[in-house]
Amino acid sequence: MDLFETIFNEVIEELEKGKNITLPVKAEDEIQTLQEEKPKPYLINNELRIPMNSDPKYHWWNGGQDLEVTLRELNAPEEVIWKYCKRRFE
Repeated sequence: MDLFETIFNEVIEELEKGKNITLPVKAEDEIQTLQEEKPKPYLINNELRIPMNSDPKYHWWNGGQDLEVTLRELNAPEEVIWKYCKRRFE
């Protein structure tokens, strides 16, 4: 069950096909937030993945935050940080 269904589970069950409803403001805000969320960087097998459609703050190659900051936000192990940032430590 996705978040939309969780939020509106009771409403969805009561809706009849073709029936319109007016959502409360809070529900509209929740939907807007869900639509605006962008994927975040993640680690898989100690390899950093930064989706191209993620928040530009993660795009270190294009003026975003430092790669080490992103890795620390992800609670990356020190060996992973070293792997990606070792040039500055040499």
